[in-house]
Amino acid sequence: MINKKIKILVCISMVCTMQFTGIGILGDNNIFAEAALSASPAKNEMQVSQEDKKSVQASEDSNGKVQVSQDTDDKSQTSQDRGNAVEKNDTEAVINVTEISLDKNSASLKEGETVELKATVTPTDATNTKVIWASSDTSIATVDENGKVTAVKAGTADITAASEDNKTLSAKCSVTIGAANSLHITNSTLKSKLVAAVGKGSDYTGDLTEGDLEAIKGTIDLSNSDITDSDMTLMNYLKGVSAINLSNNTAITYNGFKKDYFDWTTAKSLDFSGCTGIKFTPASRDGMFAFAECNNLTSISLPEGIETIPIGCFLKCTALTNIKIPNTVETIRKTAFQGCTSLSYVRIPNNVKTLEDNCFSGCTNLAVLDLRDTSFTADKIKNVGCSDSVALLCGQDGKLSLKETSIKTGGNQTITSEIPSEKNVTWGSTNTDVVTVSKEGVITGINPGTAYVYAKTEDNSYSGICNVTVTAKDNPQTIAVTGISLDKTSADLKEGDMVELKATAAPENATNKNVIWKSSNEDMATVDENGKVTAVKSGTADITVMSEDNKNATAKCTVTVTAKDVPQTVSVTGISLDKSIESIKAGSVLELKATVVPENATNKNVTWKSSDETVATVDKDGVVKGVKAGTADITVVSEDNEVLKANCTVTVRAANSLDITNPTLKSKLAAAAGKGSDYTGDLTEDDLAAITGTIDLSNSNITDPDMTLMKNLKGVSAINLSNNKGITYSGVKGLNFDWTIPKSLDFSGCSSIFKILQFAFASKPNKKINLISINLPEGMTEIQSSSFTNCQSLTNVKIPSTILSIGNLAFSGCSSLSYVKIPNSIKDLKNLGSGCFKGCTNLSILDLRDTIFTKDNTKNVGYPDSTVVLCGKDGQLSPEEVLIKAGGTKTITSKIPSDKKVIWGSTNNDVAAVSSDGVVTGVKPGTAYIYAKTDDDSCSGLCTVTVKDSASFVDVSKVELDKTSASLKEGETVELKATITPTDAANKNLIWTSSDTSIATVDSNGKVTAVKAGTATITAVSDDNKDIKAQCTVTVDPKDDTKLIGITNENPDSSVKLGNDAKVSIKAVNNSDKDQYAVLVVALYDESGNLIKCASGETTIKKEDFSVLDARMSLPSEGKYTLKAFACDSLENMKAISNTIDIPIK
Repeated sequence: MINKKIKILVCISMVCTMQFTGIGILGDNNIFAEAALSASPAKNEMQVSQEDKKSVQASEDSNGKVQVSQDTDDKSQTSQDRGNAVEKNDTEAVINVTEISLDKNSASLKEGETVELKATVTPTDATNTKVIWASSDTSIATVDENGKVTAVKAGTADITAASEDNKTLSAKCSVTIGAANSLHITNSTLKSKLVAAVGKGSDYTGDLTEGDLEAIKGTIDLSNSDITDSDMTLMNYLKGVSAINLSNNTAITYNGFKKDYFDWTTAKSLDFSGCTGIKFTPASRDGMFAFAECNNLTSISLPEGIETIPIGCFLKCTALTNIKIPNTVETIRKTAFQGCTSLSYVRIPNNVKTLEDNCFSGCTNLAVLDLRDTSFTADKIKNVGCSDSVALLCGQDGKLSLKETSIKTGGNQTITSEIPSEKNVTWGSTNTDVVTVSKEGVITGINPGTAYVYAKTEDNSYSGICNVTVTAKDNPQTIAVTGISLDKTSADLKEGDMVELKATAAPENATNKNVIWKSSNEDMATVDENGKVTAVKSGTADITVMSEDNKNATAKCTVTVTAKDVPQTVSVTGISLDKSIESIKAGSVLELKATVVPENATNKNVTWKSSDETVATVDKDGVVKGVKAGTADITVVSEDNEVLKANCTVTVRAANSLDITNPTLKSKLAAAAGKGSDYTGDLTEDDLAAITGTIDLSNSNITDPDMTLMKNLKGVSAINLSNNKGITYSGVKGLNFDWTIPKSLDFSGCSSIFKILQFAFASKPNKKINLISINLPEGMTEIQSSSFTNCQSLTNVKIPSTILSIGNLAFSGCSSLSYVKIPNSIKDLKNLGSGCFKGCTNLSILDLRDTIFTKDNTKNVGYPDSTVVLCGKDGQLSPEEVLIKAGGTKTITSKIPSDKKVIWGSTNNDVAAVSSDGVVTGVKPGTAYIYAKTDDDSCSGLCTVTVKDSASFVDVSKVELDKTSASLKEGETVELKATITPTDAANKNLIWTSSDTSIATVDSNGKVTAVKAGTATITAVSDDNKDIKAQCTVTVDPKDDTKLIGITNENPDSSVKLGNDAKVSIKAVNNSDKDQYAVLVVALYDESGNLIKCASGETTIKKEDFSVLDARMSLPSEGKYTLKAFACDSLENMKAISNTIDIPIK
C-alpha cells in the first residue's frame, strides 16, 4: 500500500444540511433512516486535507446549519457548487503552537561528529507543527531540516529550532565543538590532575587533546582520582611518562588491569596499590596474560586483596625488576612470571599455599627466592622452574643484623645473625663480582653495584638476607663547618603544641653537617634529634643547635610556652546510625557507622549493645557478627548522654542461605524446590541441592552474578538457561556448575554471549566436567582454544551458524562426540583451529557441506582416520531421520546427480547397514549415521537412523484424520489432526501429500492451505507402513468479494465519553483496483436507532491508498447512544461501499 496519508478533520455537532431522510440501519448496503435533527450551540469544524493541497471544510453555525467548502490551489468551491445542499462558512478553527522545546540544551562534539536534536511542539495536535532549524555559525556547526547537527570546526554555535507557525517561539541548544583529537574526559578529578600535569593551570576548563597528554614526561600522580575502567583508555596517550601512580582508585577492576591500556614507547612503572576493585581469585580467569610480553614494564605495585597471580599475568616481562607480592595472595598460577629475565629477588608471603608449575621458569637473573614467611621447603617447589643457582631461603627468619647496607669498594662490614649456634651456617653472595662474604659474615665491597648476601643453615631450618649496595671509594677533602643558623630565632607555643626547627650549616659543601640539639629547660620545652620542639608547660626555654664538626658553631631559638586554652564543653544533642534495618548470614559481619551531632561535640564516645547475643554480637567499633538465625536489635548509646541512642534491627539468616536478588529467578527456584513460586523467605544451598531432574530457568533475567547460584544445583541433570540476555561470556564456564551429576545446558537465545572463553569447560583429572550436551546461542562468533578440552561425556553440540572461528584444541579429547557440523560462517581455514577435534575418538561424521572446505585441507583439525568427512553440495537424502525395528528396512533416496558414482555407508554396521542403492536394514538397537557421498567428494548427504528392538517395536495398524472433508475459501487454512493406532506405536511419523498442490497444499504438520477454487485430496501415510493411510477431501471456494472501502477505528483509546467534546478518528482503506470517490460518515444514534447528529467528508482515495477522518463531535451528557462510522458512494445515492464499525461510548 502507498504510505500517503490523507487527513480528514471532521467536527459537526449538528446534523448536516444534506437533509438525510429515511436514515436507519437496514443492512450492510443501506445504513440510513429518518431522524429528527437537534441543534447544539457549540461550534465545531471539519477539514479534509490532502498532499495535493485540496481540502474540504465543514462547520456548524449557531443555528445548527452545517457549511462545507473545498479549497484547491487556486480557487474555493462549495458543496452547493457541486450540487450539494451545504452552505459555505468562511471561518476555520486553527490550533496554534504555544511552545517548542528541545531534548538537549547543550552538546559537545568533536570535529566531524554528529548529533540529532529532537524538537517537541506543544500542543501535539497543533495545525502546523513544522520546525525551522538554524545555526548561529555554520562555519562551526551546521544543522539540516531534521535537526541533525554536524560539527565542522572547533568553537561554539547555537542551534535554534523555531516554530513555523509562530516565529517568536523557539528553543536553543548550545553546541561546543572540540578538535578532532580532543578528549572527552568526564571524570573531573582525573581531568584536573591531567590539566595540572600538562601545565595548563588548575582553572583550565577547555578540552585536553591527545597531543597534550603525549607531551607529559616523567612521573604522574593519578592516585585517588575516582578512575574507572572506562577512564583507563586515557592512559594510552601518556606515551612519554615513565611512572604512573594509579593507587587508591577503587573503581578500577580486572578489566582495567591490562597492558592494552598503556603505551609502552617509554618504559613504565605502574602503581595499583589500594585499587581494591581489582580482585583475582584462584577460581577466576580474570587477569590471565594481563601484561604478558610487556617488555617495557619495569616495576608494578599490586593491591592488597587479590588472592592469586593469574596464569601468564607477567609472562616474558623482560624489563620487570621489582614486584612486591601482596600478603593476601594465596596462589601463584603457572607461567605467572615465566621469562621475567630482569627479576632478581622475590619474596613469597605467608598466605601463599600453592605455587603452580613454571611460575618462575626462565627467570634467568632471579638470585633469591625468599620462602621464609611460608611453609614451603626446597623440595616442595621444584616445579616452579627456578634454576639451580637461585638461593632458596626457607625456614625461620635468621634475623640478620642488617637488612640493607651500603659500603665502599674495598670496605668491610660485619653482619651477624640470630641463627642458633649449633646450626651449620652457610654464607653466600648472589654476585661475588660486587660483594663477597666470609664464613663469619664479613662482607667486602668489590665493585660498584647491588647484590644480596644471605645466610642459611644446612638443613634449611633458618635463613636471612641483606641487600648490599657497593659504591665507588672516594677520597674527599674535608671541609669544616664555619657557622650554623636556624629558620626561627623565637617561637610562641601553647602547652602540647610542637614546632620543627630547621638548621642550616655553612658552607653548603661542608663534610660533616651533623648537629646536636639541646633545651635549656626541659620542664618547659623538649627537643629531639631532628629539631622537633614540644611545649611542656608555661615558661621559657632556649633551644640550641651545635655543629658536631665545630662546637663553636651554634644557633639559638627562644621558645615561650603559655597555658593551653580550656575548651568549652559541647554536649551531644543527637545520634544516628547509617542503617536501621539490615540482614546478614550467620558467621558474616556487618559494620555499623554511628554519627554524633553536633560535629564538634566534646565527648563523641559511644557504647554498643545487642538485644540478643545468641543471635548477633557487636563489638566496641560497631562491627556486628551473625551467630544464628533470628532477629536482634543493635543499639548505640551516647556516652555523653545515655538518653540519646539509635537502633538497627538485624535479621540473621542461616549460614547456608543464598542472596538471590533476581525476583524472577528466585520464584522459579522456589517453585522447583517445592516451596511455591510466591515463597518470600530465604532459599538455602540445601534447598537448591535437593532439586533433581530438569529445571527451566529460561527468560529469568539472569546475569553473570546470578550464574554463581548454578553451582548449588547439584542434583539437576539439565538446566534451561535460554533467552537470558544478561548472561555474557564471563558467566559461561564450567566453574559455575556442579558436575556430580552429568548435565545438559541450554544457552540458546542468550544474545550477549558472543564467545566461549579459553578453557571455559576444559576438564581436568581434579576438575572433571560432566557436560553431556550444550546449546550455544546464535550470534556467537568465537569458540576459543581448549574451550571444551577433555569433555569426555559431551555427545552433542550444535555450532551456531554465526561462528567465525574455532580455536586450537577447542574440542580435543571429547571422546563421546559423534557428529559435528561446521557452519558456512567459517570462511578461512586459519579460523578452524589446529587440533580442534584431536582425540575425538568416536567422531563418526565431520560435516563440511555448508563450507568450502575439503577433507584434504582440514586434516590439521585432528579428526581420527575413521571419521567420515562430508564435503561438497548437499545430496538431500530423504528422509533425513529414520526409525526402524531390528530386521526392518527403509529406502533412502538422494538428489545426487545420476552421473556421479555414489558410495553408501554406515558409521555403525552393527546397528544399521545400507546397500549400494540406499536400502537401510536395522541390525540391532542403537543409533547410526547413514551417508551417501560421491567418490570425488563433490556431493554428499546424511540420514540419522534409530533402530529399536523388534520385540518391543509396536507397528502402526491404523491412521485416522479428524476430518474426512473440509471446505475452505481461497487463502484460508485448516490443520488436520491425525490419530495413530495403537497409541504406543514406535514410529508415528506421517508423510503428508496433496493430490493437486495448485488447489491446496499441505505441510509436514498437516496444515492445509487453500490456493484456488477446486477440489484436492490430502493424504496422510504412515512412515512405518505405506499401506496404512487416511484421506481428507478439501473443497476450495473463491474468497468473498472485499468491500471497496475498509473502515477501522484509529482512536488512541478506542472509545469516547458522554458529555465530552469527543475526538473520533477512523481510517478508510481503498481495497479496489482503482481510485475510489467516497463520503466518510460518523453518525450518532439514540437507543431507538434515530440519528441524532453526524459528520461527513468527501474525498477521492487513490488506488491502494487510505484516508484518515478526524472528527470532533459534542456528545450528550447522559443517555444511551451508538456511534457508527462507514463510507457511502455519494451524498445523493447513499449506497454503502464499506463495512460499518461501532465506536464505543462510555
